[in-house]
Amino acid sequence: MSEAIYSAKGGVRAHIWVVPASSSDEIVGMHGDRLKIKTASPAEGGRANESVRRLLQELFGCPVSLAGGRTSRAKIFLIEGIDVETALRNLDR
Repeated sequence: MSEAIYSAKGGVRAHIWVVPASSSDEIVGMHGDRLKIKTASPAEGGRANESVRRLLQELFGCPVSLAGGRTSRAKIFLIEGIDVETALRNLDR
């Protein structure tokens, strides 16, 4: 999973592959060099983006914002106030 998390100013960038309209909200592994996250929310109106943002915020306990890929399945989220090592530990839980 380390290939999906990069250091960024003020936190880390998480490279994510989103699968919208799934049966649940969960991290399911890797998709190439991106962390694969399924969400029950549809891709319409940014609802899947918001569900993934909330899931990441709950996991890391830090502010999370969408930094790229608003209309793509390939997204970049900025997770503030955390370093790469701590982010990877949280993902291994």
